[in-house]
Amino acid sequence: MKMTKTISTARKLLEAGVARLRKPVDAGGEVSPAAAVASIALAQICLQMGEGANAVKWIDDPKIGAHTFAKADKQDGRSR
Repeated sequence: MKMTKTISTARKLLEAGVARLRKPVDAGGEVSPAAAVASIALAQICLQMGEGANAVKWIDDPKIGAHTFAKADKQDGRSR
């Protein structure tokens, strides 16, 4: 039970951090690697909590998702 509470707390903190990282992206800025990594962490938490659909949403988020971030790099011919 304590682990579930810890994971829930981590999720809330990550979601708050992602909201802050997302603001410049929503304003037209570039996606930071930190936002992409946070989306992966949130996806892992969702999987651990049995929320597979939410995990996919974090990975495929059209603005900050890790999958979106990777596709953008590939289209630009960049590698991080």
